Amino acid sequence: MSASPAQCTSPWTLLRGFVVRGRAEPIGEWSDETERQFRIAWGLAGTMAARYAEEGFVVAIDDVAPPRAVEVYRRSVGERPVRRVLLAPSLDVALERNARQRGKPFDTAALVATIRELQTTLVPDPAGWVVLDSSRLSVTETVDVILEAFR
Repeated sequence: MSASPAQCTSPWTLLRGFVVRGRAEPIGEWSDETERQFRIAWGLAGTMAARYAEEGFVVAIDDVAPPRAVEVYRRSVGERPVRRVLLAPSLDVALERNARQRGKPFDTAALVATIRELQTTLVPDPAGWVVLDSSRLSVTETVDVILEAFR
């Protein structure tokens, strides 16, 4: 079974888009307000994903999630079963993909330092995670490998 790229979206990006005045972007200094807005979006995304899963849908949250975000997701999903996947492309590939991103309300070059910092801290304990180097995989190939891992 394959999933199309359109099926892999980032709900927290949409959720953060609801803030039309005072939205803190993840560039420059990460403030208490930036953390608060991301924490709200992480929790809402987890709750929304859990609700869809309750109705029988297969749901994925696509995020660059530091450990504190993973904890917010865990709490918002509750006791529901969750399969954790870390897509871990090389640093060079992550930086190149970031450079190609479009549609963000800021220059993605501002994320380079954050990407470098997060690259080594995303999953401090990979037990219970499927960790996949997706550097050379298309989105469809990545989804296929993930689905195969859970068969």
